[in-house]
Amino acid sequence: PTAIKCLLRRAAARDALAHFAEAVADLEKAERLDPGDEVTGEITTKLAAARRRREDAKAERALKRRLRDAKAATSRDGDVDGDVDVDVDGSEQDAFAQTVRLEKLMRRVGGTGGTSEDDGFVDYDAMEALLAKHESCRLYARGGGGVGIGKLASRLSNPPDARVGVGAAKALAAACVDEANCECLVSVPERVTAVVRFASSCKWRTGTDALDASFHALEALRECSRHLGPRSAVVAAFKRLCPSEDKVSSREPNGAGSSTRAFGALKDQLRLPEVDRDVDEEEDASDEPKKSAKKKAARARNARCALAVFGNLALDPGARALARRDFSTSETSTSVTTETEKEEDAFPHVIGRWIGSPFGDAETTRLAAAAIGNGCADPAWRAACVSGVHGASLCQRLFDALPAGPSRNRPRDAVPVGLGLGLAARRDARDGADARETPSGAKKNDPADAATEGLSRLETAASVLAALSNVLLEPRARAWVRGHADQAVQKLLPWLFAHTTTTDDRIAETEALATAASRAAATLSRCAREREVILALRSDRGAGGASTVASFVAATAHRVLSMDASESPSFAAESAALDGGTRALALVASFADAFATNAKEGDRLECSVLASTLADATASSLAACVSSSAVSDGVVGNAALALGDFARFDSLFPSLEKTEPALVPCLLAACRERKGAAQKNAAIACARLARHAPFMASLKEHHGLELIYSYVKP
Repeated sequence: PTAIKCLLRRAAARDALAHFAEAVADLEKAERLDPGDEVTGEITTKLAAARRRREDAKAERALKRRLRDAKAATSRDGDVDGDVDVDVDGSEQDAFAQTVRLEKLMRRVGGTGGTSEDDGFVDYDAMEALLAKHESCRLYARGGGGVGIGKLASRLSNPPDARVGVGAAKALAAACVDEANCECLVSVPERVTAVVRFASSCKWRTGTDALDASFHALEALRECSRHLGPRSAVVAAFKRLCPSEDKVSSREPNGAGSSTRAFGALKDQLRLPEVDRDVDEEEDASDEPKKSAKKKAARARNARCALAVFGNLALDPGARALARRDFSTSETSTSVTTETEKEEDAFPHVIGRWIGSPFGDAETTRLAAAAIGNGCADPAWRAACVSGVHGASLCQRLFDALPAGPSRNRPRDAVPVGLGLGLAARRDARDGADARETPSGAKKNDPADAATEGLSRLETAASVLAALSNVLLEPRARAWVRGHADQAVQKLLPWLFAHTTTTDDRIAETEALATAASRAAATLSRCAREREVILALRSDRGAGGASTVASFVAATAHRVLSMDASESPSFAAESAALDGGTRALALVASFADAFATNAKEGDRLECSVLASTLADATASSLAACVSSSAVSDGVVGNAALALGDFARFDSLFPSLEKTEPALVPCLLAACRERKGAAQKNAAIACARLARHAPFMASLKEHHGLELIYSYVKP
């Protein structure tokens, strides 16, 4: 272990000195020395990054040589220093020619504090197009320690006018499509701080230019926040610009001071648009509706980008701590006088109001739900989400925003969910849509359009379900569920079987839908903590949802136990679905009220019928889960708990006796191999089975009585 630590430290030093080949050699040796230790994950990540930097260094040296040779040839031939006009054919020669063009455009970009004339006639739109399309251009931008990216970031520090600021922000966002360029941008704190400050200084109410400027700066921050390393640097930049708590100025009634908060730049973009703002006096009055609509669309666009940025940043504990400070400041603000104003100013409610907002769309709802859900890793954020009037309606808005579940008889078109599509993916989608246009401008009916619609629907559902499963940890949120149990059950049940609507050759779609099913199962299990939901599921002898949950558990258990965890990409999602499903089943199958002293005989008989239905559907699957080493302690504990509840009914013993695999050996295996609640629940289930003579004989045969006595008094 000591040698491995030494290799890692030397690799870090060599990487910092740009000795990438030697750094890769050290990391490869460390990986060979420690192939099975828990630190291997760290080595693998560092090795991949070092290899990428090594290849970037090789490509950068080759590009420099070609640029140097091209300049020498230009000097000999007497060519003018103009733009290179070439046909775009995708060849290596074309990519190099476009890089030469970018180099000439970059040469004209002025420095910090310069005037607009310092940029000459820089075509920032052309620069953005080159950086978005050509990998060689993005490589040039980060070459030489990020000279090109540094020049663009410097223009954001003090832009001479809107054209330069917006143009530089657009080009920088295009360059940050690559993770390597994001790392280059954040490697110098002043660069990423300049981008954050530029986004903060552009208030949306000052005009369309400011809206565009903020949007492109937020685009760059969103691309950086998608990656683990750059994300931490972006959080640090927000923290640097946030004053200390004793210096935070109180917010003005119109929101002008919110940018002094931790995430004030994002908060300014997330305020819901007002109706018909004033138009410039020099504009014709007839242009007012058109201009107002354009501004509303721009504000919604900026809100989507700001939601994506915070959703990504909320994965970082430091960002959640900053966000907590922000909404805590709202509660103590001296200029926000009423409780309603304080509540509306709280950051969780500023985000939550975009869920189902008429000013947004399905994508806005998805991003807002993802931001809420990611922030819920902090208990204080989660509690703030459901506080007050706006918080009381959050569950209603989330359930309303949840799309209808897919039909079990019809395949869906979808791809895995993510925090954001990213600049490259959005441009690819845009280019593909343009290519599908007919000469007349009408769009053809293309299967890709249906796939895009399916993707949007699935991503929205997955994000909303994740937000619900997190928010429902709060008792205040579950209070809403008590009054809307039927609505919650009917919304969630169809998503349990989302994964059964795909075919085997659509692996990505299967994985994505398994994720949606697992989140639906987790949400249902948290709703099932309320008795009203349990009664809704048990209604009509299980037809209200209990039978559906049982079928889901049986089907999911069969898939999980037949999977190879190392080869199946959807194993983690399927395992999470099984965990949520068994938890919900254990709650539904808990018939303690039927055995109370004041229980009616009719109620006990009805519970017995339902328990028989559930046991017939799941007993074998639960027994297999209890004895399997491939599932978690949570699955084993809940499966054993459900089996123990079935064993309360004497009428079920004959059917439980026929379970394959046999119940007693499976439960005893859990007693010996598991710890904590899983072990205890298995022992209690054995004790209840011991009331039946054949099960008692099996317990004696397998020496299981002493395990029972350790938990249950004889």
